[in-house]
Amino acid sequence: MAATPQSHRNVFKFILTHFLDLHRTALIDRVKDTAHLLDRLLDINLISNEKYDAIRARTQAEHEQMRDILRCVDSSGQQGKDSFLKILKGMKNLKPLLLELEESREEDMI
Repeated sequence: MAATPQSHRNVFKFILTHFLDLHRTALIDRVKDTAHLLDRLLDINLISNEKYDAIRARTQAEHEQMRDILRCVDSSGQQGKDSFLKILKGMKNLKPLLLELEESREEDMI
């Protein structure tokens, strides 16, 4: 069956979709070290002191903090997402998760 222009657009859209957007749910469910992430985001000025304090002050589960972190990162645009992904990739404890998610993306593209 021949590829249609619509199927080409879908492939390009998938390829251009940021890793964080594709794997948002998995990151929310499985990333636990939110304190370290918040510290790193503050270090690179990706979040304000007020936002840092607000997220840290909540007595909530890590998945809720991760959801708040991703909202902040989303609002910072492509460059913020890229910076956050670099932070995630620099955390040794997240390497297996990120590898798993990257492999799943490659399988989805086949």
